[in-house]
Amino acid sequence: MRSSKNKTEFIKTRAISKKRQDLALVFFLLVVWYFPLFLHLDSFVIKIYDEARRAVNAFEMLNGDNFIVTTYQGQPDLWGTKPPFLIWAQALFMRLLGPSELAIRLPSALAGLGGASALLAFSWKFLKVKNVGIIASIIFLISNGALQSTHSLRSGDFDALLVFFTFSYLCAFFVFCETRKYKYLYLATVFIALAVLTKSIAGLLFMPALFIYAIRSRNLLQLFSSKHFYFSILVFLLMILSFYLGREHYNPGYLQAVWENELGGRYLDELEGHDHPFGYYFIRLWQYRFNGWIILSLIGILTGFLPQRKFTSFFPDRFVRFICFSSISIFVYLLVISNSSTKLVWYDLPVYPLLSVLAASGWVLILNILSVVTSYIGISLNQNKKSISGIFITLLLLAPFYAKQVQYCMRPDPADYNSPEAYGQFVKHLIKNNQLKGYYNIVSLYYRPNILFYTKVFNKDETNGFTLNPISPDHQLSPKSKAIICMQGEYERFKMKNEIKTVMSSKGNCYLVLVK
Repeated sequence: MRSSKNKTEFIKTRAISKKRQDLALVFFLLVVWYFPLFLHLDSFVIKIYDEARRAVNAFEMLNGDNFIVTTYQGQPDLWGTKPPFLIWAQALFMRLLGPSELAIRLPSALAGLGGASALLAFSWKFLKVKNVGIIASIIFLISNGALQSTHSLRSGDFDALLVFFTFSYLCAFFVFCETRKYKYLYLATVFIALAVLTKSIAGLLFMPALFIYAIRSRNLLQLFSSKHFYFSILVFLLMILSFYLGREHYNPGYLQAVWENELGGRYLDELEGHDHPFGYYFIRLWQYRFNGWIILSLIGILTGFLPQRKFTSFFPDRFVRFICFSSISIFVYLLVISNSSTKLVWYDLPVYPLLSVLAASGWVLILNILSVVTSYIGISLNQNKKSISGIFITLLLLAPFYAKQVQYCMRPDPADYNSPEAYGQFVKHLIKNNQLKGYYNIVSLYYRPNILFYTKVFNKDETNGFTLNPISPDHQLSPKSKAIICMQGEYERFKMKNEIKTVMSSKGNCYLVLVK
């Protein structure tokens, strides 16, 4: 009796100890994830094009009365025709935190955190490969393409949310194929709809992969013969059409603009000079976007397709099937975007979580082969020593890449008072030095939504004591007018129309001048 009681207490104590270890691991990973995602997130001014336009959309939605129609300069935005899920999130954070760089980028950083968490939780709890999940979550966050891009996990663009929702529906669909529980099919459907509400047709580009895997896993017939499949389609259509038809109602011509910009136009015709060869994404992934991890990803693919399980027997069968599923999904997605006439470098971002799983599995495969080899040549290590050795070698692998990305996040603002993005930087510099009082013209020649965003934000705050007015450098100002100019070319052009009396302040190629 006493022996049984002692055994029960031992099991309970061991369970508590394991739970504490797991919580400590999660806390450690949260700290590790924090730095590449959130460190100095608001240190850089708003990027000039897409991020700035989204910022204007969100600011105008926050201060408007229509949450269906995104606007730019007070007019329906028929250039940026994506659904407004990101804009809603940015407007919400503007409401909570004020209109700022942090509010614009926080939805993307949180989506990156969600992606890393999903990688860990899915690998740990469902695939039963905790070590793969830990490594994959870190690789995902320290890959060049995920951080060092204008559209990344740290920028106020659609792509980070798209990555989170697409990876989520891929995982949910795989769970459905494994368990045949229809609640996961409905969950996948909701995530698919959210992906579409984030970036329109881009949210559906994995669909051919789901169809192929349903055939391979022998789920297609059951899927098509189930009422739940058709109910899930209705759920999807209800979520999507409620937005698109609502937007068309409030903004006639919207659906035509979507067709021209996102469906037929962007895929069939090259837009804005973004024409690249078929192998563009494969080459970029290999050369830079996915660092050297792509080699490990190729090794990881072997775990799903080796004819014999001799070298992969330590992986659960379910995980091996997920490797196969991931490989199919990556290949199909890259094939689809490679056939598009318009190719933008960040279009490959949704495959990064899957590539990270492949890379992590490739690394774990190498570690296990090394363990087998060391045993074969007579080097005997107990399980604890093997685990410690594996952790140490893995840290040696990850640490240089991690340090590089943290250093990248801590770099000075690349605007450096010498680019079209420097206007926001220079205005903040003038505010900090208490040099702005009254009415100022911001001189800019080209399309600069970043100037529009900062102008709207600063003009909205009546406590600032100054007003900003964007104008062209060809505009002739009245005497004693004040102007803010960045970029040397625009400064010279401005001087052709206006005689400068005094340069009141300057930094880099940015100037605050008084017109004679």
